[in-house]
Amino acid sequence: MTAINCTYGYTFYRGNSTVDRGKPVTATCIDGKWNKTGLGSCVPIAYDYDMYCAALDKAEQQANRVMSIPYIISAVISPFLGFAIDRIGKRAILATAAPALLIIVHSLLAWTTVTPYVPLVGQGLAYSIFAAALWPSIPYVVDEQYVGTAYGLLTAIQNGG
Repeated sequence: MTAINCTYGYTFYRGNSTVDRGKPVTATCIDGKWNKTGLGSCVPIAYDYDMYCAALDKAEQQANRVMSIPYIISAVISPFLGFAIDRIGKRAILATAAPALLIIVHSLLAWTTVTPYVPLVGQGLAYSIFAAALWPSIPYVVDEQYVGTAYGLLTAIQNGG
């Protein structure tokens, strides 16, 4: 959680106690009474403390569920995709189609009001297809003595973004 150190010029009620004016305060974002403004000052949020914290917890839980979709999809279908790609081949086509699917997914997220569930399932599929097509292709295109170096280089490039 992020903490904001600030000096405020208000008196307001926080829970059961009164906060005096002009004293420095450390407020965490779960605190619910403070909002960091663009001017670097802190201002009280106009919500009830308990209501704000409950809404924040609910939003965090919902975001966690939604954002885990690509990883769950990838964990479940990657072994099956690997088996299917080993059977049918077409690695180059699939390694090209996966980024194209990602472009569609990100376009849906950016420019439409579609629920994020569908694009995030597509993102999980695209990541799984790309990994299942790309990683096993290394031994096909690199001499045997350089396979370890090729895997290391691919990992470095992937982790670099």
